[in-house]
Amino acid sequence: MAWDGKVAFIDDHMAYYQIVPGTITYGRYVVVWRENVPFSATMYIHNYYGVSGSVRFILTDEYNVQYNMFCSDMFDMLRKGNLAEGYIHGKWMFCKKGTKYGVKYIGI
Repeated sequence: MAWDGKVAFIDDHMAYYQIVPGTITYGRYVVVWRENVPFSATMYIHNYYGVSGSVRFILTDEYNVQYNMFCSDMFDMLRKGNLAEGYIHGKWMFCKKGTKYGVKYIGI
């Protein structure tokens, strides 16, 4: 199924795994679909984890909402952005790689 550009959120956290577009519940969770438009935020590099031979980063914004970031997008962010004590401010957008979703830094 093609990605329609909308992003699924569960309990104010971006759903990292693929959810069929139009789904309104996922188990006991309510799924909220949001348009994929650039948004401004100050993110903190909260943590990272390895899964299935890859590394993913967890970023947390000023409202304590968590986002996943692919390793390749992290390197792009480090090259483009102005990282200060683990925080970076700028514009962000959601992206999809395979069946997984993440956030990427698109600039100031």
